[in-house]
Amino acid sequence: MRVFISSVRAGLEDEREALPGLIRALEHTPVRFEDFSAQKVPSREACVAAVADSDVYILLLGPHYGYRFPETGQSATNDEWRAARQAGLQIYVFRKSGVAFDADQEEFAQEVGEYGSGRFWKTFTTTTELQQGVVEAIRDAQNRPAALDFAPLGTLVQPGWVSDRDIRSRDPRFEVRVLPVADTPTTDRVFRQAAQRLAAMLRSENVISQLSGLTEHDGVDTFRLSSSDDGPRAGWNSVRPSRFDAASIDKSGQFAVTFVLPADQMGSFLDRDDAVQNVTRALRLTDRMEYVSTARCAVALRVTGAPRVTVGPVPSASRSSMSIPSREEAIQLLPDESIPTAALGSAAHEVAVTTVDTLLSRLR
Repeated sequence: MRVFISSVRAGLEDEREALPGLIRALEHTPVRFEDFSAQKVPSREACVAAVADSDVYILLLGPHYGYRFPETGQSATNDEWRAARQAGLQIYVFRKSGVAFDADQEEFAQEVGEYGSGRFWKTFTTTTELQQGVVEAIRDAQNRPAALDFAPLGTLVQPGWVSDRDIRSRDPRFEVRVLPVADTPTTDRVFRQAAQRLAAMLRSENVISQLSGLTEHDGVDTFRLSSSDDGPRAGWNSVRPSRFDAASIDKSGQFAVTFVLPADQMGSFLDRDDAVQNVTRALRLTDRMEYVSTARCAVALRVTGAPRVTVGPVPSASRSSMSIPSREEAIQLLPDESIPTAALGSAAHEVAVTTVDTLLSRLR
């Protein structure tokens, strides 16, 4: 495996020097910006490219935030961390104890901490402690399923669709639901902890902006955050893009994200590229939340308001007429195969393409 070591050098000099030899001794390839750039401050493009070409990302949090690139306003470490998340890499975070963080670094650490809830996250004081933690991290990475595989489901897994419980009168919605493949009840403690993390994770994963409003719907067995921003209505000659609608967790262990479909004044569109993008976002968010606790899971899709949905690319301008197809009110894709839960992040796009294409074949 290629293991990317990400940190500001100042304040972590000994730690950075101690890791490459350790990683090589474990028969893997260490990657640092020092190894591919002669510049004291490497370009953002070089950093991001090196991360995308790696398999595992190790983030060391020390006292300093580092130089900010003018084009992003962020440090190299911050850019690398975001690139690792976007690429779906396995991420391991180590924070140095007993040192004072500067203000920017503390803010970054808080952001990473929101992301890192429930993941491999350790503190260290000495270089030896860090090395022990990195060995544990690499062994963990080795034991995680690297490849996506599909296995037939022995029994039908029943989704608890959000749209069956949401009584608001709304436009057609596109729901992505991830279901655990086992009858493993979720404890109230885990359920409540996930509910407390959900808003921060939505913002951390850029599913919604930092300024977007959210409305809480708290039930006995479900918790949902819905967007309180209705967004602009489509004008007479404009098309409204798709947007986040809601995210939901159930005590059954299921996790779901719904989106408002792109629409014009005549109705909504189910565009393949848009749908694949939204399913990918939903699966990566599910992976980050780590709420689905079983080793394997299944993915279900649903389109509500199907008679008002046109299947095809979103046009550049609004239509003046449309034909209403003869369909059921809701079209759904119930899963007949499972996938490794650990592959949700790295294989999100591949799973999205497979499931969306299957759903579209039923709508044409």
